[in-house]
Amino acid sequence: GTTERVCLVQGTAEALNAVHSFIAEKVREIPQAMTKPEVVNILQPQTTMNPDRAKQVRLKKQTKMAGLIIGKGGATVKAVMEQSGAWVQLSQKPEGINL
Repeated sequence: GTTERVCLVQGTAEALNAVHSFIAEKVREIPQAMTKPEVVNILQPQTTMNPDRAKQVRLKKQTKMAGLIIGKGGATVKAVMEQSGAWVQLSQKPEGINL
């Protein structure tokens, strides 16, 4: 199984930057021994795709970090969405992973 979850962020460039900064700060809070390098994939606009897709960013996060991003009862991710104006969604935790 995988130990990563995908965080999909949609919004304006400013909103994407705000969410990315928030997540980067959370990564810095974790001891380096517990993390591996982060992978960021900014989707490029394509003429055959929906233009809104150009306003999306996918971030791969280690499963153990998802809780920091989501927060208790989803409070942290809701606050980030409210403050940034971005839409944020994390993929479900893979079955059998208990971190």
